Amino acid sequence: MCVGTLVRTHTTTPPTRSFTSAISFEVSKGQIVKTTDIMRQQVAEFIAFNRNDLREKLSTSRARSENGTIRITKGHRLFSNRNNVLFMILQDTCDVHDLLYPPCSRWVFEHR
Repeated sequence: MCVGTLVRTHTTTPPTRSFTSAISFEVSKGQIVKTTDIMRQQVAEFIAFNRNDLREKLSTSRARSENGTIRITKGHRLFSNRNNVLFMILQDTCDVHDLLYPPCSRWVFEHR
């Protein structure tokens, strides 16, 4: 089982979602978000924004640069496009995370 735990402030576990579904929810500082890959294929496309300024968002390039690696894991931090820490990885049993490619999009699926 692949488990990723990201920190920001009490525990919140998003509702279970089916394949190809999506969900959004707010996370407060200090809350823990736990994702589990029950099919052992892909946990999620993870996108994060600052709720007070939606122009500030998760930046995979900042995460690569600030952590000094393209292979993030336990102890690494996820940064915004303004170089602020959005999340920290507390636990990781997945081993490999894709920080090189953007999330999937309708355009990608329609033009492949």
